[in-house]
Amino acid sequence: TENIPFTVGVFTNLTEDHLDYHKTMEHYCDAKAKLFRQCRTAACNGDDPWRQRILAGARCPVLLYGLGEEADLRGEDIRLFSRGVEFTVRENEKRIPVQVGVPGRFSVYNTLGAMAACRLLGISAETCAQALRTFPGVKGRMEVVPTPGKPYTILIDYAHTPDALENVLQTARGFARGRVIAVFGCGGDRDKTKRPVMGEIAASLSDLVILTSDNPRTEDPEAILDQVAAGFPRGFADYHREPDRRAAIALALSLGRAGDV
Repeated sequence: TENIPFTVGVFTNLTEDHLDYHKTMEHYCDAKAKLFRQCRTAACNGDDPWRQRILAGARCPVLLYGLGEEADLRGEDIRLFSRGVEFTVRENEKRIPVQVGVPGRFSVYNTLGAMAACRLLGISAETCAQALRTFPGVKGRMEVVPTPGKPYTILIDYAHTPDALENVLQTARGFARGRVIAVFGCGGDRDKTKRPVMGEIAASLSDLVILTSDNPRTEDPEAILDQVAAGFPRGFADYHREPDRRAAIALALSLGRAGDV
């Protein structure tokens, strides 16, 4: 992307990923920060702790979004539901009600980021809110799988980082009337440092964990599962290991009870 002049650059957040390549979070941050020397305008999550470093070399006007006092586009009165989120966007003296059919507190930030980009392109917040009401969601992002006749809920999410897994499981905990059952794995030939971290998060936020494969590539699937399980607290027994992904999903469904997610 070098020498491509972007009209709008957006910084959402920085969480642990790709450290097999970047080695440190600082190097990872600095790689992302290059975007803000190549864009004409920038939208930035003002609540993210990496914001100052990301924008240190920015050469363009910046619009901040978030939940904090400094935000130019600020989310308020947040209400979280299993079907999505509702909140109010404050822009100067205006208050715009917003509804989005993707559950989870992170959806508020993603929505604010998208709206900030649109504002920088000259689209009104009111027009954004009108469009968001009809947004059907994204495949693989907190996607609800239809289960007619079944008493449990199935969600598919692409979560492959500690932060993403934590967000997904906390969202599920927020509306699960029964247990939260997590089926997940870690990809092979990628950042190994996040594997035990994701294991610890899954154990702390799930009632039952089913470890399975997520594209092991050239690695031994069982070795990957060992590294994930290393993050479980001592004595943690509420989990199954099933490297065959199809079998792991079938196991989860067979264990599902009324109110489970």
